Order: sequence, then structure tokens, then C-alpha cells
Amino acid sequence: MADGNYYGSPVVIDENGMVNVLKRRTFAGNSADSYSEDWLQNLLFDHAEILPVDEIDHAYERLVPICRELSTGAGPLDVLYATPEGRLVIVEVKLWRNPEARRKVIAQILDYATELSDWSYEDLQREVSKSTRRSGNSLYELVKERFPDTDEKRFVDDVTRSLRLGNFMLLVIGDGIREGAASIANFLDRGGNLHFSLGLVEVGVYDMPDGRRMVQPRVLARTVEIKRTVLVHGNERVELDVVDETHEVEDVIGDSVFHPKKQACIDFWKGFLDGLQLDDQSQPIAKNGTGMSNRFFGVLPNGRAWISTWIGPFGGNKAGVYLTFAKGEDSDAIYQQLLAQRSEIEGDIGLPTTWTSRNGKHVVSTERQFIDVLSNEERNQVYEFLADTLNRYVNALRHRLVSLDSK
Repeated sequence: MADGNYYGSPVVIDENGMVNVLKRRTFAGNSADSYSEDWLQNLLFDHAEILPVDEIDHAYERLVPICRELSTGAGPLDVLYATPEGRLVIVEVKLWRNPEARRKVIAQILDYATELSDWSYEDLQREVSKSTRRSGNSLYELVKERFPDTDEKRFVDDVTRSLRLGNFMLLVIGDGIREGAASIANFLDRGGNLHFSLGLVEVGVYDMPDGRRMVQPRVLARTVEIKRTVLVHGNERVELDVVDETHEVEDVIGDSVFHPKKQACIDFWKGFLDGLQLDDQSQPIAKNGTGMSNRFFGVLPNGRAWISTWIGPFGGNKAGVYLTFAKGEDSDAIYQQLLAQRSEIEGDIGLPTTWTSRNGKHVVSTERQFIDVLSNEERNQVYEFLADTLNRYVNALRHRLVSLDSK
């Protein structure tokens, strides 16, 4: 399959209605209009906000650049980021000159992830200090400089958990990715038992009429050729799922546009609800779910907040519980008041939680990895985890939400 630009050229229309078609610069060539991997690495490091991570996984969107050329046993990785929630993002920047180079870079970034999954927090901190030439707990300090409310103990614990699970976001960034999905899938076995998200990002650089450059990152999809979605790999090799970007997903996490195991999901949720008992008898119980999410254990009578249970059988094989809100100023205010009680709430829940906000949508969530969430062998373990976590969320959050809602 030949490489090429499968997107139309951007245009700029000035105040006089003059249309200027932007010329795309080449990547790592020898001509005057080319640019290098080093230039792109610097740009991505200095301006992490241009990375479209929210199109891949919203939990990674508060990125903090940590270092470039981090030394690992698999070689130096290009760029490392972290979030205040202890999540790690590995970026590898490569030109795309031939199919072999494409396959190698995907294999390479998986090797980096595998190497990091064997590290302790102290191992990562040591190498970050070497790379940044900063003493002390430099990894934490870099994040705290950007997000001053980051708690050191919680951050260290969260990073340690990410390392242990191999829970990373891996971004391969180049100027034009045209690779058959099956070819790429062959390399996902190298990830072993890592629980990562893999994003393929194409970057276009264009000359503006006034001499400036426009940088356009695009998250690419898996079809016969890589177009415009995200490739996601769980704890073992799976077929790649395509998420149609034009589809309005029902909620922040837990739902999918694909339901090839719909009947299995229906049976799963029926068995879960049949045996569910909550300490708070006033908490409404959801109706039987038909997909990956069993939504709307409503915790406010006006429907502005609800708790959902969810499973992810299509690659990730995770299960979890989350609290979320309808969008609006009232919900924003309640969420901010919950944030002020975060330490106390997390103490009451007693499980690792993630707090995220994106485009006015607020989520508090807890999840766990399984081998196969729909298997008979693990069914009882998944049920026990979901029931226990849901009960903890209801006990810790419902009375607080009702109280805040009445003020």
C-alpha cells in the first residue's frame, strides 16, 4: 500500500476573502522545507497540550512533560509525560519511510513499556533525575510545579501502581501512517501482560502565508489502512476494536459502539443485579444493562448525578464503578465541593480512585483488571468486586451528594 496524504490541504481565508492553500512541509528530508524528529520532539515536549490524548483516554489529559531521552534497558525513549494521577505516557517520534520502519517503532515502544513495567518508583525517579539533572524527588516535583495540589504520597503510590500493571499510554507519532491493521496487530503480543493504550498520531506541519507554521496532530484509526481511531490492547493479544469518532458515546467511560457480545452482557448484568444487596436501602437499583455499562444507579432525585457499573470485555477486560454528573453549573459546583472532601471520601471508599474532568464532564472512578470479565471462571470475582465497590461508592457519596444538592 502506498504512502500518501489522505486528508485535504487546509486553507486560510484572509479578511479580503483571499484563499491560501497551505503547503505541507516534509518530515526529515533534505529540502529547505523539511523538519526533523528532534524539532518535533522539542515541540511535543514544550507544548504537551497539542497531543490529542483526550481522543484516546481522558484520564491522561493533564499531561506534564517530564524528560526527553529517558534511559531504559531497551534504549532511550523519546519523551516521557506524567499526570497528577500517576499515569505515564511514552512517546516515540519516527519518520515513516518504509513498512519495516513502521513495524520496528511499534515493537520498540512496546519494549520500552515492558522495561518500565519491571521498574519500581525509585528506578523511574533515579533515571528521571539523571535525565533532568535535578536532585530530590524530581518526578513528583515536576508534576507539583504544574499542579500544586498534587499529594506526594498519593502520587508515588499511583505511579507505583501504573508501573506494576504496565498501565501506560503509548503514542507513536509520525508524519504519515499507512499500515495494515493486521500487520500492526502482530506486534501487540510483545506487550505481554501490560494494560496499555496505543495511539497512532500523524502530525502535519504547514506553512502559513505570514511565515508561521501550523501543526496539525491527528489520531488515526484502524481500518484496512490506519485512519482515524485508536488501537487499544489489553492484557493479551486481541483483535483491534474500532471506535467510530462520529458516534456519540453515551457516557465518559464504560460504553462502546460495538456489542458483539450483547447477549453475554445482558446475562452478566442480570446475574449481577439478582444478587446485589446494598447497605443503603434507599438507593435506587438500576435496570438490567444490555451493553458494557449498567448505568443510572441514580444518587440524586433530579437525575443530575448517578453511579454506574461497567465492564470492558472487548480487549481491556476491566470492570469498574464510576460516579458522574449531568453537565451544568450546579453539577460543577457540587463536584468542586466533593473535591474539597477528596481525602475523606477516598478514606471512606478505601479503594484507589481517579478524579477527572473533561469539557464540563466530571468523573470519580475505580477499576480493576481481569483476565476475562465475561468468563464463567471469573464471574463471581467480577461480581464481588463490582458489588463491593458499588456499595462503597453509595455509602461514601450518596449522603454527601444529597446534602450538597439541598444547599
